Parts: sequence; structure tokens; C-alpha cells
Amino acid sequence: MTLGPWRVRANAPLIERRALRWLLLFYCLFILYGSFIPFRFSVDAAFVHSQWARFFNPPFVNGVRQFSIPDVLSNVLLFVPFGFLWMAGELARSVFRRLFGATLMVGAVGFMFGLGIEFGQMFSPGRTSSILDAVCNGLGAGIGGAFGYVIIRALRGRLGPAVTATIRERPSLILLLLLMIAVIADAYYPFEITLDVSTVWHNLKQVQWIPFVGGPHRFWMDLFLEKVFFYGSIGALALVNLRHCHVRMNAVLVSCFCVVFAFAVEAGKLLFVGRVPNPENFILAVFGILIGIVGVLPAAETAFVRRNSSLL
Repeated sequence: MTLGPWRVRANAPLIERRALRWLLLFYCLFILYGSFIPFRFSVDAAFVHSQWARFFNPPFVNGVRQFSIPDVLSNVLLFVPFGFLWMAGELARSVFRRLFGATLMVGAVGFMFGLGIEFGQMFSPGRTSSILDAVCNGLGAGIGGAFGYVIIRALRGRLGPAVTATIRERPSLILLLLLMIAVIADAYYPFEITLDVSTVWHNLKQVQWIPFVGGPHRFWMDLFLEKVFFYGSIGALALVNLRHCHVRMNAVLVSCFCVVFAFAVEAGKLLFVGRVPNPENFILAVFGILIGIVGVLPAAETAFVRRNSSLL
């Protein structure tokens, strides 16, 4: 049964809010993943005590700055999408009637979420827990919430139908864009970009051109999730969306697009301080792309999966 135009317009805001809330959930999982990878924890009393002692370190001591500006900016920027999606999903709608109250609410939620992450990082070796990071998270969430308050209202008045139709009819496109953003963010964090030729040359000299010498450069489960799984999902979703365009040789075009994207992401690390391209990442990404295009999508279209799709 086809819904009439009036019914579609009535349901569009609800559909849009639900989709945005799902995006918010996935983004929260991405934040948690990036905050605790490689998921090693310790309850050693001496370690936890040292983390707690650093938690309340003042930002300035005798006029000397004790924090990293790129780290502060990255913590602010990380939570801007969180605040935007929280506002767009209209959670706790009763406080969203005024810009100040909405921004304050979203900033407080972002601060509490960040504070929970920082508390968890007290038990994570290799992580530095600081209340300053939580404050920056709250600030970023507030900024994102303010943008969301203004932009979402404008979209619903003018571009809302087109955005809603895209979310409703092709949610896989939204998920594809979200995965690509997640891959880029993970590759370039903490986003300390530079155009200094010496930095680019230094990063280039650090590249290990022969892959898998002495085994993988990181824990294999991390590499599987970040490269094979993520790029496999990107390949499958890109193929699904290209099929809507009725283009010939879509699998070949998607493969080329995803491979170029994987290469560009890895090569782009040359422009970021402390980020070195690794051929192993590119090889695993290509492997994941092929699995997603050749294996995952055809398997999802089998008769067995179609018969049991209602159970998923």
C-alpha cells in the first residue's frame, strides 16, 4: 500500500528523528571505540592512583601551559557531531524550545558522557585521563547543539522533504557516509595537520615499504575491525547505492572508487604530524573491499537470507 502525500509529510519528521537517533547511537559507539582501543584495562592500585593524580592537573602551572592545543581542539571537534545529532534527534524535546536551554542541555550531556569516558580511561593503560578533556567534550557538544538548533529547523522548513526522503528511501547512503567519516577520523586523529615539507619527508622516511615483516604491526583484531570490516562494509554499501543509478560494471567502478579512497586516506597521513602511512593498512583495506563486494553482498541476496530477513 502506498501512503498518500499527506501521510508521508506527517510521518517524515518522525522517520527523520528516528534515523538521526540511530546515527547518534552509532556515533557514540564510535567515540567509545576510539577512546578505549585496544581495550586493555588494568586495576593495579598504583596505576589507577597515578591516573587519578593527573586527572585534576591544572591547565596552567606558574604561567606555563600544561595541555596540548591540538588535543584540546580534537576533543572539542569530536563532540560537535554528538551535539548536532542529539539536537537533531530532538531528545528531551521539552527543553529545546529556546536556543540557550537547548545548548546548555546538550553541553551538559556531552560533559557527562565525556566524564564517564575519562573515568573509564583511568583503568586503560596508554590513556591519559583528564577533566579538561571532559570539559572540552561538553563545549564541543554545546557548539554542535547550537548549530543543530539553527540548521535543523531551517532544513525542516526548506530542505527537510528531500533530506527525509533520502533517509527513508536510502538509509544505506547515510550509513556509507558515516562509515567513511569514521575511517577518515580514525586515520587522522588528533588532526594535527601541517604543510611543512620536512614533516612530510619525515613521515615518508618512516614508512615500512615491505608489509608484514615480522607479523602485523598492530593487534590483529584491531586491524580486522578497522580495515577489513570497515572497508568491507564501505564496499558493500557503495555497491548497493550505485545499483540505484543503473550503471553498468558497477562492481568494477565501486572497487576502483573504494581502492582509491583507501589509498588517499593512507597517503593523506603524510600531511599529519605523528601519522605514518602503512602499506599493511592499504592491503587489508583492499582485502576488506573485495570481501564486501564479492562476498558479503551476494550472500545477503541469497534466497535463504531473503526468506529469513524478517528475523533480523
